[in-house]
Amino acid sequence: MTAPDYSAVHTAVLLIDPYSDVLSEGGKLAAPAKAVMDAVHTNKHMRAVVAAARAAGIWN
Repeated sequence: MTAPDYSAVHTAVLLIDPYSDVLSEGGKLAAPAKAVMDAVHTNKHMRAVVAAARAAGIWN
């Protein structure tokens, strides 16, 4: 099996800004989501996705 081609020309990363509702302490879903986000390291993984996209040239 060959690896798929994720060229920068045909690839995008779409992050819907979760800060106001989920990530900020006063957000509507912050309290109910905190335990899960902490357990799965959401912030760490989001930063890694952005860093990888920038390194690959698919993030402006």
